[in-house]
Formats: sequence, structure tokens, C-alpha cells
Amino acid sequence: MLITTIDSPGSSSATAKPPRLALRFAVYTGIALLVVAVAMLWVLERDVETRAEERAVVQTQQVAQATLRRHLRGADFARPVTRERRATLDGNFKDIVVGGFLRATLFNRAGEVTYSTDHALIGTTRRPRTFGGVLAGRPQRSEEYLGKTKVLRTFVPVRVVAGGRPIGALALTQDYSSIDVQVSEAFRHTAAILFVALLALWSSLIPILRRATAQLHDRNRQLATQASELEQALLERRRAEETVLQLAAIVESSHDAIAGTSRDGAILSWNAGAERLFGYTADEIIGQRAAVLVPAERMEELITVARLVNGGEGVEEHDTRGLRKDGSEVDVSLTVSPIFDHAQRVAGAAVIARDITQMKRQQSQLQALLAMERAARSDAEAAQQALETRNERLRELDRLKDEFISLVSHELRTPLTSIRGYLELLLDGGAGELTKDQARFLGVVDRNSKRLMHLVGDLLFLAQVEAGKLTLELGDVDLHDVVAEAVEAAKPSADERGIALRAAIDPTPSILGDRSRLAQVLDNLVSNALKFTTSGGSVDVRLSSASGHAVLEVRDTGMGIAPGEQEQLFERFFRSSEATDRAIPGTGLGLAIVKAIVERHEGRIEVESATGNGTTMRVRLPVRAVVKGVAA
Repeated sequence: MLITTIDSPGSSSATAKPPRLALRFAVYTGIALLVVAVAMLWVLERDVETRAEERAVVQTQQVAQATLRRHLRGADFARPVTRERRATLDGNFKDIVVGGFLRATLFNRAGEVTYSTDHALIGTTRRPRTFGGVLAGRPQRSEEYLGKTKVLRTFVPVRVVAGGRPIGALALTQDYSSIDVQVSEAFRHTAAILFVALLALWSSLIPILRRATAQLHDRNRQLATQASELEQALLERRRAEETVLQLAAIVESSHDAIAGTSRDGAILSWNAGAERLFGYTADEIIGQRAAVLVPAERMEELITVARLVNGGEGVEEHDTRGLRKDGSEVDVSLTVSPIFDHAQRVAGAAVIARDITQMKRQQSQLQALLAMERAARSDAEAAQQALETRNERLRELDRLKDEFISLVSHELRTPLTSIRGYLELLLDGGAGELTKDQARFLGVVDRNSKRLMHLVGDLLFLAQVEAGKLTLELGDVDLHDVVAEAVEAAKPSADERGIALRAAIDPTPSILGDRSRLAQVLDNLVSNALKFTTSGGSVDVRLSSASGHAVLEVRDTGMGIAPGEQEQLFERFFRSSEATDRAIPGTGLGLAIVKAIVERHEGRIEVESATGNGTTMRVRLPVRAVVKGVAA
């Protein structure tokens, strides 16, 4: 069961260094007071500037009224003034310009400049943005730049009759620096006073902030401790709930029957596995006694288990039988564990019942199989004993057969030698001239005696191999000569049968071996190839070297050998089914002799063949240096 641990998010913050609240509050309060001071100074600056501009407007109006009463005429606004009038007006406005005003300008209602202390403007039309308000009878002001100089331009409506419609406007352009001086003067005084007041206020707040932050520190520590305890309790509760849920999920999904009982045996919980095993639903069984699940003849077992559990002990894997709802019985394995309350008293029991019906059935089957296996083993041992007895008998018969063949071969050799001697004497005319029929008859006897003599020699050779008495006359053997002689000896037979016999000889080192026996190997292989190849076919003999071995290959285009018979090819007296069907003569000893000679030379023989596709016999002999007739 895997229970995931969750790290408390507040565990690190609980041990972290507490924040310096006094310093923070002091900084924050200072910043707030500074922002308020900046805002107040900005408002103050705007207010002082506005008041200065309004004073400038009032001053302009006063100047305009004094000038209008004494010097200006209505004709001065009708059209641009004459040169003489311009000179007069220049003299009138001279004192004004010198007194801080940079320019004086007269406008008619059309916006045409009829007079200006800047003569270049006279006759031009300049209708400022605020001119409409002036013609409506309201003085107007605007901040502008005259070159690089910031100026305050004030427009005053000019009336012929008080309360009448303005006939034009007087514009006085004043240097803004005088206003800036006033604003700066007021700003500095006010800023100094405000700074001192705010500093005093901030200083008076520091003790209050310290007391407040000390209380906040204490309260924060208490809250942090309570939060940590609460978080730990919640975490433990969450883990407990997760554990309970996981255990509940395991219990509910278990294939085993799991139930909880009280101390007096009443069933308190019942999982799906129990419902499947006993057939009762949870609603049907909860509240009933556990005895309803026990066959009558096994009540003593229930009492014993209850006594053990109430004593604080458990029961593990107790095999018994349970009673289903339908009255049938089922084989179960019981594990019962006591449940303790907070005072360590037994409050009930947890019961796990596993269905072992299949296991019991398998045990019965296994016992039956074991009995059968024991019987089979006994029969096999008896059969093995009989087989060993038969094998021993067969080995004895094989030994007697080999002795008989050896004895017969020896016994046949002596009369055959005598017969061969007299045949040669008769054929050579030692008993007189022979007629054609006599010579022909004696030729048949001679050929068959040769075959019989060859058969006797093969039998004696194999008898020596079986007895382990085969000896080799080792020497330096040039396989080139052996191949050439074998092909030459078989050439007449091949020509007579219409078979192409070819040899391909590559340069090959000499080997250590018995020349006559190796010649016998090649003669047998070539003879077999010719015997099983029909007229028009071919037999190829090849000598080569590869990987430290001399390789002799005899390949024919004959009838081939079935794959299933190739394993038996080198057994004594074996004849292929194809050879038997076609009545091809032979004793089945040639290839057995070949294999024996090759293996005595520490070589190996291989066969490649398929029915109807010819046969390749391949002999591999190790190449070894020869020093004075001894293998190095």
C-alpha cells in the first residue's frame, strides 16, 4: 500500500525570519507622506500660478482702461493707423513696454492688427484661438512663446460705450518670468513649511508604529503557531482519510472475502468478494452472526477461533469449509486477526476467507498425477531394465556377428587365394590350351572371385576398425599423384559406360597419411559416383586446399540421395532405397570404410545431395608438415 506524503506549505514560513514591520511601516508612511506632500505642492504651484496669472490679467485690464481713457480712439480700431498716429501710439505705449510688458497690439473685430509696438505686425490678420471669447466681452489669457521666451498674452475687449459691443481688443504680451518668480517664491516658502510639518508628523508616528508592530509581531507569531498546528492536524487527517480510502478500495476490490465482526460475532462489514463467495449481499448479512456462514459440523472450529481472537491471538490460513446462502459448502482458507480499541481491548475481528476450491481440486489432480507418474516411472524403469537387457543381448549378438564375419572372412580368404592361384594358372595355359568357351567360363569365375576377394578384404578391414586394430603406415603423401592415379584407373570403366570423368587439381601441400588407404578412399568414392551415374552424365574429381586442410571433392550427376537417408549413408551394409529399387549391385561397405579411414586421418567427410540432382562427397584432411616420416 502506497501512502503519499504531502509537505506542509507553511512549514518553511513558520521558521523563516519575521518581517521587520516597524521599518516597513515607517518606510511606507514616509512614502505616503511624501506622495501627499508632492501632490499638495503641485496643487499649490498650480494655485499660485493661476493667482499670479489672474493678477496679471487684472493689471492688464487696469493698464488698458487707463490707456483707453487717455490715448485710444475708436478710429484706431477701424483700419491700420497712419504713420503719424503710430508714432503717437508708440509714445503712449512706451512706458507700458518698459514696465514689464513686451508688446502691445490692437485688433479690430476682424482680427486685423491695426497697431502694434512690433510694427511688422500692423496690417496682418491674426485671429488667436481665444479671440472669440474676447469679442463676446470676456478677457482672455494664454501662455505662448515669443521666440524662446515664455510669455503671458492677455486680451482685453475694447468698448466705445460701457456695456456696449466690443469694437476690438487690446493684447498685452507680458514676460512670464515675473510670474515664475512669484510662483517660485511662494513654492519655496510653502515647501519648507510643509516639509517641516511632515517630518514632525512622521517622527511622531515612529513610536506609535513601533508599539503597533510589536503587537502585530506577537499576534502574528500566535497566528503562525495556530496555523501550523491546524495545518499539521489537517495534513494528518488528510493522510488518515487517504489511508482509510486506500484500505477501503483494497478491501472492496479484493477477490478474497473480507468481513469485520464485533466481539460477540456480529458481522459489521462485508466486501464484494464476500458477496461473491457466500452469496449474501451486505444488506442481508450485516448484523447477523458469523455462525450462519459455518456448517453445523464445524461449529467447534468457530468456537475455538473465537476463543483465540478474544484472547488477542490470530489465526492464519486455517483450511476449513464455509456455508453459502444456497446451502452449498465451499472450501476456504481463513485468516482471522483481532481488532483492538483505544484501550487495547479486543473490540472485534477482521476475517479474510479465500476460496481454495480450485486449489483443492488441483491438489487432488496433482496427487492423481503423482500416482500416475510413480506408476509410469515404475513401468519405465521396468522397460529400461528390459531394454538394457535387450541392448546387452544385441551387443553380444553384434560382437558374435563381428567375430563370425572375421572368422568367415579369414576362412574364406585361404580357399579364395588358392582358387585365384589356380585360375591364373589355367588362364595362363598351365594346363593346356583353352577353348574359347573354357576361357570365357574361367573369365566369369575370375571376375566373381575378385569381387568375393574384395568383399572379404572389406569385411576384414571393418573387423579391424571395430576391434580398434586398424594401423596406418604414415608418410608424406602427395595427393596430386593419388588423384591422378585414381582417375586414370577409373577412366576405362567411365568410358565404357559413356560417363565423362574429369579431374581438376590445384596446388596442394603434402599431408601426413597412409597413401594406400587414402587411395582406397578415392577409389571407393569415384567407383560409387560412376556406379550411380547413368550414361551421358559426368563425374568431377577436384583437389584444393582451404583453411589448413586438403579438400577432395567427388561430384556426380547421378540419381542423388534422399535427405532422410543421408544420416545412414556411412553405416555398414546400408543401401539407399534408390539403389535397391534399381538393383544396383553393392555391399554397402564402401562408404563405411571411407569414413573410418578419413576419421583415422583426423579428417571429416561431408555429403551434399538431393534426389535426382546428383551427389557431392567432400573429404577434408588436415595439412601437416612431415619431418623424417613423423608428424610435426
